[in-house]
Amino acid sequence: RTKEVGVRKVVGAQRTQLMRQFLCESIVLSAISFALALAIASLALPEVNAFVRKELSLGLGNNCLLYLTLAAGILFVGIPAGWYPAFFLSSFDPVSVLKGATTPRSTAAWLRKCLVIFQFAVSTALIISTIVVYQQTEFMRGRDLGWNKDYLINTPIFFANIPLMKQKERVKRAFLQHPNVLKVTAVWPPPGRGGERHVVFPEGKAEGEWEMQVIGIDEDFLDTYEIELVAGRNIDLSRGTDSTQAYILNETAVKALRWKDPIGMSFRWRKNPGHVIGVVRDFHTQPLHFPIEPVVMFHWTHPTLSMRIRSSGVQETLKSLEETWKGFIPSRPFEYSFQDEQTANSYWKEVREGQMYGTLSILAILVACLGLFGLASYTAERRTKEVGVR
Repeated sequence: RTKEVGVRKVVGAQRTQLMRQFLCESIVLSAISFALALAIASLALPEVNAFVRKELSLGLGNNCLLYLTLAAGILFVGIPAGWYPAFFLSSFDPVSVLKGATTPRSTAAWLRKCLVIFQFAVSTALIISTIVVYQQTEFMRGRDLGWNKDYLINTPIFFANIPLMKQKERVKRAFLQHPNVLKVTAVWPPPGRGGERHVVFPEGKAEGEWEMQVIGIDEDFLDTYEIELVAGRNIDLSRGTDSTQAYILNETAVKALRWKDPIGMSFRWRKNPGHVIGVVRDFHTQPLHFPIEPVVMFHWTHPTLSMRIRSSGVQETLKSLEETWKGFIPSRPFEYSFQDEQTANSYWKEVREGQMYGTLSILAILVACLGLFGLASYTAERRTKEVGVR
């Protein structure tokens, strides 16, 4: 636009008038951009709400503060974007411009190159962040939890009907009647949901010094969740004392207690004195955001029923389980959840961040490429005469 500036200066235009013109053009473009952005935001808002799991709204009603903020945003973008072109173009000497003798200053070229480099640096940082978040999410999804989460169904049947806890074995046998149900156990809380910490009293340790995660299990828990027993034995309810006096620890608990041979060591929780009968390999009781903690398991209340089913005929199996549920609780709908889905939901924040970083990376790369395209177009236009001569 250098020739336009030269002609306008020749016919009497002042530098301040030219600067106002360029600034006004920039502000108008900024206002149009904001209007388009609001339209796109209103169209994309339902998808954004589903993505972030929130109920966001633009709030374009009688919100004076919002409109003032938008107006300030338009000026904040428009004035800096138009200031440099206005200052630079209005400074040209009209005679030199009309002779075609204007050349870009070295500082302008340096600034332009630095901005393009900065754009690509930001794009590269976002790409690296996206890869890191994606790898972290994949690590969490593929990490060995120490137990098998596949084809494991949890149902809160004892929560729905407390008196059924007294008929636990009968309820388990009823669900096991379907050939696709392989194993059934009663547990609280199921692995993946953490465990409440309680004060415990291991042998040789000071009173009230130790806290551990407490999990109530039955004799089928280890087999159903496929947790490896590395020492000792499992709970056996045919032995009368195992129902109240048998404790199983994880490896982290044994290491923390510094017991070389934990089997047979005395152990107490609340008013239930007993002894350690087994040690299991460490497994994750919480999402992978948290480290493995000392865990103690014993025969206790079990509000949740966990069932391992076959991989085939899942829908048929669910219908049969629903019928069994109705046999015990006809007044309430069948409630169930797949353990692998619950585990995946623990990492939805990481998945969302990965998708968000990916989207931002695409937008940043697009903006950087626009800057590069603008620089290439400008350079090509400046060298038109050179190309013609060559």
